[in-house]
Amino acid sequence: IRPRPLGAQPAKKTLKAGLIGCGGRGNGAAGDIQEAAKHLGTVEIRFVALADAFKDRMDGVRAGLTKQGHTIPDGSCFVGFDAYKKLCAADLDVVLMATSPVFRPLHYAAAVAAGRHVFIEKPVAVDPVGCRAMLEAGKLAEQKKLSVVAGTCLRHSPGYAATRKVV
Repeated sequence: IRPRPLGAQPAKKTLKAGLIGCGGRGNGAAGDIQEAAKHLGTVEIRFVALADAFKDRMDGVRAGLTKQGHTIPDGSCFVGFDAYKKLCAADLDVVLMATSPVFRPLHYAAAVAAGRHVFIEKPVAVDPVGCRAMLEAGKLAEQKKLSVVAGTCLRHSPGYAATRKVV
């Protein structure tokens, strides 16, 4: 290992991200990942693809991301119930999943099959069939050495921890 000169900073790595689910939670997740990248200081998030069942929701998130300097071409904005398949096939590093939880096992399996790292909102599944599907896709993600993170931030919130103690 060669030492860096004093004050030298490592080059930022740019991660190309796609968002499945452009409702309120998806919009929030897009902001959250960018804020996390700022705190890390070594990562930059560039949104390059969006997917939602409803065009108006996708257009709203796209407009917000465009104001922040992201360029998401028309050909990378996918609408419909199969939009997740097209997004997972795009040139991405990480997929954020913020759809209704009933769809997450299906979306997660597609992202893992495509070799994408995943951030998935909670709950990751809503029934035993979905849970088993998540576990199976998780085995493949492990084999492919993919990072998978679930949004469990509230479990670490001091306010929620204090409430748990009271309850």
